[in-house]
Amino acid sequence: MSNSEFRESATNAGPPDEAAAPIARREIPGFEVLGLIGRGGMGVVYKARHIALNRLVAVKMIRSAEDADAEERLRFKIEAETVARLQHPHIVQLFQIGESEGLPYLAFEYVEGGTLAALCRHEPQPVSVAVELVEPFARAGPFAHRHGVLQRDL
Repeated sequence: MSNSEFRESATNAGPPDEAAAPIARREIPGFEVLGLIGRGGMGVVYKARHIALNRLVAVKMIRSAEDADAEERLRFKIEAETVARLQHPHIVQLFQIGESEGLPYLAFEYVEGGTLAALCRHEPQPVSVAVELVEPFARAGPFAHRHGVLQRDL
């Protein structure tokens, strides 16, 4: 998962849908939750400050206890183990795995910049800009694949 991929769809967490019901801000011990980055069918990603290290992180959580059955928890754990073994400049780093209010979470490196969709404003880009945007994907994808990871969220 590249930095850009994480911003765009880390675990399918797209930009917040204004029409959707709001997701309550969670209390996560050791973190100050600053706001919502995005959400997907099962998960939600928050921008947070890791209090002990005073650094920004992206915290991914399963959205609700109903989504946190044994199979989903196992999938979450496998995702954490997979991301943790990938060390590449265009792949966000996993800093911590934990549980809060009975829900598992993953604390990732936070990358500024917004989503690829917002950056492009849904318009064709000049070739030079498109090349610059795609280059990190082109480097991180084959690296992940060589390590047994097939990324679906490009």
